[in-house]
Amino acid sequence: MQSSGLVFLFHSGELFGTGSNIDLIKDFTAPRVLFIILVFTAGTAVVMWLAELITQRGIGNGDVDPDLSPTSSRRCRSMASRSRPTRAGLGSR
Repeated sequence: MQSSGLVFLFHSGELFGTGSNIDLIKDFTAPRVLFIILVFTAGTAVVMWLAELITQRGIGNGDVDPDLSPTSSRRCRSMASRSRPTRAGLGSR
């Protein structure tokens, strides 16, 4: 879905803002569009596979999307803090 949107964005000429009109895909035919979508999708699969290898080897967390990591880490922290029992919830001894 995202790769097809990018292909049409590259063809529209609006990639660099309005008024630029730079068509990055001159020969815009169905086979060429399908080929570009296939290449984008395969490239994404290769990157995800490499990230999985990095994670398996213990080098680090290879599959973290840098755009989402601050949001997801905050969300995980807030969920973890809600699930931990507090001292007040344990009762008095």
